[in-house]
Amino acid sequence: LKDKSIEIKDIDLIKDLWTNRPNLPKDKIFIHDIKFAGKSIEEKISELRNSMKEKNADLTIITSLDDIAWHFNITCSDIEDTPVAISYAIVERDKAYFFVEKDKLTEEVVKHINLEAESFEYDEIFDFVKNYNNKNIYVDKNRINNKLYSNLNSSNNIISGRNLTEFLK
Repeated sequence: LKDKSIEIKDIDLIKDLWTNRPNLPKDKIFIHDIKFAGKSIEEKISELRNSMKEKNADLTIITSLDDIAWHFNITCSDIEDTPVAISYAIVERDKAYFFVEKDKLTEEVVKHINLEAESFEYDEIFDFVKNYNNKNIYVDKNRINNKLYSNLNSSNNIISGRNLTEFLK
């Protein structure tokens, strides 16, 4: 499409049709105790960073909710019968970021997440990823949505494969 100077606009085609569309859930996030989680978030992020090094990735974008919950040792009830929070995560070689509706976070959960990651509002990820340039970004193309993928700068090298956290679980 670029060769033909055609640009796809980010338009929500559903919003005018789905008039009683519910807002994102506002349930609070809880910490999944280490005795059930098996490893701390520090250990899990360290293991993920080792996997990233093996793939020569500067960062990975995690979009699958179960992987994010496992990775950060959290639980929530945003989806019926599934203990996950609607969120995104980015893990770089030396930093990590968690994107979620911040009113879902208690002080205790913020302290827990801040052990390894910085929290941002859920929608901030779309502008956040635009700032990456000339990076090796690992993504699972089968799990990343088009809006997020489209916001990645073309200067980046996209490394595609199954979500690295899947292998660690």
